[in-house]
Amino acid sequence: MLVPSDAFQYKTTRQTVILQPEINKLEKNILLVIIKLKKLREEISALYEREGVKSICWVFTSSDQLPVMIALYQAISRTEVFKQGIILWFNS
Repeated sequence: MLVPSDAFQYKTTRQTVILQPEINKLEKNILLVIIKLKKLREEISALYEREGVKSICWVFTSSDQLPVMIALYQAISRTEVFKQGIILWFNS
């Protein structure tokens, strides 16, 4: 009963051993890419710091605009014209 399972396991193990050099090559390439990306992030951060650019500032500008957008939506959605479904010359 265990013979088919053992045969399948042996075959899979054998194929894995055959493919191991290619797997190692792929791992090496991926590791090099990860190192390059890390170096790129460090260089970009250094550039921002050198030029005095704060990369997180866009979050604050977006969060400043959010209450205004919500208030504008509330004001527009509560008008009678939009409740009737008539916008300019379109009827919905």
